[in-house]
Amino acid sequence: MRVLGCVVGEAQLRRWEAHLAPDLQPFFVDDEALALLGDGLRWTREEFRAMNYAPSLRDTFAVYHVPSEVPWVVLLSERTFRALGTCVQSGLLRLQRDVWRGGIFDVTDVREALGAADVATIDATEEGLFVLWPSVWRTLSVGARDVLLRRFLTEDRLEHRGMELDAARWDEVDVALPGVRALAGTFASESGANCLSTVVAAFGAAHLAEVWLHGGPFERWLTRAARQVEALDMLGSVLVWRDEHARVQHAAVSLGGGWVFQKDAQGWFAPRQIVRLDDLRERWAQPGWTLEAWRRS
Repeated sequence: MRVLGCVVGEAQLRRWEAHLAPDLQPFFVDDEALALLGDGLRWTREEFRAMNYAPSLRDTFAVYHVPSEVPWVVLLSERTFRALGTCVQSGLLRLQRDVWRGGIFDVTDVREALGAADVATIDATEEGLFVLWPSVWRTLSVGARDVLLRRFLTEDRLEHRGMELDAARWDEVDVALPGVRALAGTFASESGANCLSTVVAAFGAAHLAEVWLHGGPFERWLTRAARQVEALDMLGSVLVWRDEHARVQHAAVSLGGGWVFQKDAQGWFAPRQIVRLDDLRERWAQPGWTLEAWRRS
């Protein structure tokens, strides 16, 4: 299977399916919706964060996009969700869509791509909304699974374009950035590995490729062995995007010739990829943000 220009093996595909259609899913509710869900367990948003919910599932459901004003979280299995009744299910999924929880699908968006047989297996609400439960996933055809997985993976993502680099460019990259070739066009095994760890790993620290690296350690690594320069498009230049408070928001490393190596997010669905510098600059352009280049000694 090839996704976003990357070759995906069977083991990786099985992990993705588990992320996309788990049996236990978080639902974010207000007091009105909570009253309809009975007397089961519920968590405040702070309590839910303290649970250290699995990073890959956190990213599947885009927990970080749900406004803090939505005060409650309930964890529902497929069995408990189906026991709620169609009216409550409909209202619950509509609320999840409205508060930007991830993993909410609309059957009207995929009806033509899936075909009648697969659509018939999906228990959507009257508005066409559904979530992927394990039983639903198992009953879908291989083609339907491919459609839904690709829609989730490719939404608002750049393609990996490493195959466009010529041999001479790769020879230079291998010398300056020995970690790039093995990582380019691959996905991390789980969520966590981010843009910062990907940059450090590009310089040869392969053991850090799967680490969720935070700003503090990255800043110390960067400033201890590098100086700030003007050239963005020089092989080995570390590119750092900072917000209006000077906090690191993204990082990549230049391969020269208008190419950069990066990982767009910490999510399991974001590949380590080679993309055009111009495309990346456009993607990360934000009001008040600045772009810096650093050269390591």
